Amino acid sequence: MDKSSKFILRTFVGGVVGVILLNLIGGPNAMSALGLAIICTAGLSLIVIIPIAYIIGLICTVWWLPIEDAEGVNSGTLTSIAPEIGTITYIQRASLEKYIRNQLKNGKDIEAIRLDCRSIGGWSDENIDDVIDVLKSNNQV
Repeated sequence: MDKSSKFILRTFVGGVVGVILLNLIGGPNAMSALGLAIICTAGLSLIVIIPIAYIIGLICTVWWLPIEDAEGVNSGTLTSIAPEIGTITYIQRASLEKYIRNQLKNGKDIEAIRLDCRSIGGWSDENIDDVIDVLKSNNQV
């Protein structure tokens, strides 16, 4: 999702949440005041209202960050979302698998991919081997 789409979506979400909160806290008089502010200032009050809606939307959608990070890795770039210790999550495993599959399609050697995953991505040999084993069992290697 590009930046302008995120801005529009977050502003919309913030506007909806803001209107709901305004109705709950201020009642119908608050909505009338908001409408009058927009009309009486010929829309100039939107210079203040839109950034407030965006901030509310940003707060409401803060959980999108891990999804956005995973999308960045799924696009074929190798960034370090490797776990510090323990097992990897489904998103991390899927990201590693997609990266390895893309590198294999580009003709890169498995050992070179292992080295990149260890040094650049911070993945453990166990995680890399597990994913490669799955790809081999699916005849993708």
